[in-house]
Amino acid sequence: MMRRFPLLSLIFSLPCLLQAQTLPTPALRLSETEVMAAAGRIDSVALALEQYNQKRRMEGTPPAKQTPLKIPPLTDDSTFLRRATLDLQARLPDAREIRSFLLDPDPEKRAKLVDRLLVSAATSDRRFLRLADMLRVKDTVLGVSLQPYSAWLRAACASAMPYDQMVREMITATGEVDTNPATGWLLGDAGKMTIATTESLRVFLDEDIACARCHDHPFESWTQREFYELAACFGGTQVIKQGPQHRTLLWPAESWGDKADQPLAVDERLILMDVNRNEPVRLPANYPYRDGNPNEPVNPALWEWQGDATGNVQRISRMKPEILREHFSSWLTGSPRFAMVAALRTWQDLFGFPGIGEGYLYGKVYSDPRTRAEQIKVSSCEDPSGRSVPSDRGQAMIGMFLEKSSSEAHHRFIKTLAQELEKVHYDLREFERILCHTTTYQRESVLPSFRAEMLTIAPAMRRLRPETIWNNLVHVQTDGAPRATMLLSHELPQVPAVDHASRILGRGAREWGDDSLPLITHNIVRLMMAGDPAKIASAPDSPLVRRLKSIPQTDVAIDEAFLAVLGRFPSTNEKIKALDHGVTHPATVWSDLVWALLNTGEFMFQR
Repeated sequence: MMRRFPLLSLIFSLPCLLQAQTLPTPALRLSETEVMAAAGRIDSVALALEQYNQKRRMEGTPPAKQTPLKIPPLTDDSTFLRRATLDLQARLPDAREIRSFLLDPDPEKRAKLVDRLLVSAATSDRRFLRLADMLRVKDTVLGVSLQPYSAWLRAACASAMPYDQMVREMITATGEVDTNPATGWLLGDAGKMTIATTESLRVFLDEDIACARCHDHPFESWTQREFYELAACFGGTQVIKQGPQHRTLLWPAESWGDKADQPLAVDERLILMDVNRNEPVRLPANYPYRDGNPNEPVNPALWEWQGDATGNVQRISRMKPEILREHFSSWLTGSPRFAMVAALRTWQDLFGFPGIGEGYLYGKVYSDPRTRAEQIKVSSCEDPSGRSVPSDRGQAMIGMFLEKSSSEAHHRFIKTLAQELEKVHYDLREFERILCHTTTYQRESVLPSFRAEMLTIAPAMRRLRPETIWNNLVHVQTDGAPRATMLLSHELPQVPAVDHASRILGRGAREWGDDSLPLITHNIVRLMMAGDPAKIASAPDSPLVRRLKSIPQTDVAIDEAFLAVLGRFPSTNEKIKALDHGVTHPATVWSDLVWALLNTGEFMFQR
C-alpha cells in the first residue's frame, strides 16, 4: 500500500516525521566537572600513545640525532570555531557566529560553544547522516518506503537514545516498517539475512566475514561453516511477502535470497516475524569442506573473542527459536569490541584515523606482513547478492587497530575510549562532548604522513565528508535566502541520484556500511570548476554576489566573501590580492572571488 499510494504513505509515516521534528532535544547530562575529568583521562592516554609512537620512530637513530616529541600548540579561536562547527553540525559557521565568538572575552567560550552546538537540531541531523551511512539506510525496499525507519533513526538521534539500545531495538524488532520502524534495519535487505549477518559484524564489531560466506576466509580464522552458524542465529526469524491469500517466504530460503528482487504486488505486505518452530538454516548446495555436507542444517553458534581472535564457541539452544535474535543482540552489544569500535568511530569522526602502521590510504592502515595486493584480494570476493564490492579502505582500519596494536600504550588508549563511552551509557552526544573538550582536540591539526604513524596528539588535516561539503555549497549558493528546492544533506533522499553533486563528492549508494568516501577525483575538480554549484554561487545575480556588490566598502565586502565561503576572515595578503583584482576587473571581481574561494583546497578540507 505504501508503495502504490504516496499520500497514504505520507499519512502512515507522519507520526514518525512529527516525532523527529517536534521531539525536544534533551539537556546535556554531565556536569562540566565530569566532562573535564573524562577529557583529561583521554588526553593522558593520547599523549602516552604518541610518546610511545615517537619512541618507536626514534629506534635505531643515534642519540645525537633523536628529536623530542613536538606537541602542536593550541589552535586559534577562528580555526577552533570552524573545526567544531564543521565536525558537529556539518556546516561552516556564519559571519554573525564568527564575529560574536572572536569578540567574546570569556575564557570558557570554547567549552560553551561545543555545548551549544551539541544541543542544536543541526547536530542531531549530522549524527543521523553518519549513522544512516553506517547502517545503509535506503529509501525503499522491494517498493516499500523505508521513510518510517529513517524518521525513527532521526528521532533516536534527536532524543540522544543510547547507541547500544538503538542497536538492540534494530536487531530484535518485529512487524512492518510502518508500524514498527526499527524493523527497517533487517527488512532493508529484503530477507537476505546473510547480508544482515555480514553487516552486523562489519559495522558494530568491525569484523569482516564477507569472504566466509562463500569459502573459508583465506587470511582470517573465519570458516564458511562458522558464517552459517552465525546466520542461523536468525533461524527463528521469517521475512515474508504476505498477500490476502498467499505468502512468499524470503527467509529462510534455499536460494538465500540471492535471486532478483521482485517488488511487492499491490496487495502484498513485507513482514518480519519470529516463529516458535524450527526453520533450518542450511549450508550451501555446493559446500566443499569436510566439516559439513551440502544442504546440511546448522545449529546457531556465537563466538567469543580471546584477545584479537575468535575463541570458544557459544552454542545456543534451539528449543526457543523465537528468541534467537535476542541472544544475538546480547552477544553483539555485550562484546568488548562493541564499545571499542563505537568509541573509535567517534574518535575517527572528530580527529581522523589513529593510525598504527607504516602508511595509510583513505584511512586503512597497512601494517602487517601481507602485501597490499594480498589485502586487496581479501576485499575482492564477489558478493553473491550482487552488491558491488567495497574498495580497500575505510572502517577496516579500526579492526586493524584492535588486532595489531600490541603495545600497552595502544591498549590503554582504546580501552580508555571504550570505558568513557560506557560510563556515559553509550550516549554518543555526551561522548562527542568529552572528546571536543580535550586539549588534544583544540591543538593545531597535523598533516598525515604516508610513511609515519598518524598522530593521536591532535586532529588530522583531512578532506571534509561529502555531506558537509554539499551543505556548505547550499549555504554559499543561497546566502541565507529561502532555499526552496535546494535541500541540505539530511533533507535529500537517502540515496541521491547518481549524478547529484553529493554523489560526485563521495556520498555512497548505501550498499555497504560506510561507503561514503572523502574522495579526491577529477570529477570533483570538474564539479567545482564548471559544475552548477559553483556557477550558481558565483553568478552575477546570485544572492551572495548581489550582497557583496551592495556593500560600499570594498575591504568589508572582501571580509564578507571569505566569511561566507571559508568561514574565516582573510589574511592581509589575501585581502591585498583581492583588492588588486578588483582594480583590474571591477565588473567581475565579486563573481571571480566567490568562484576562486570555492576552488581553494581550504573549502574542502578540515584543519
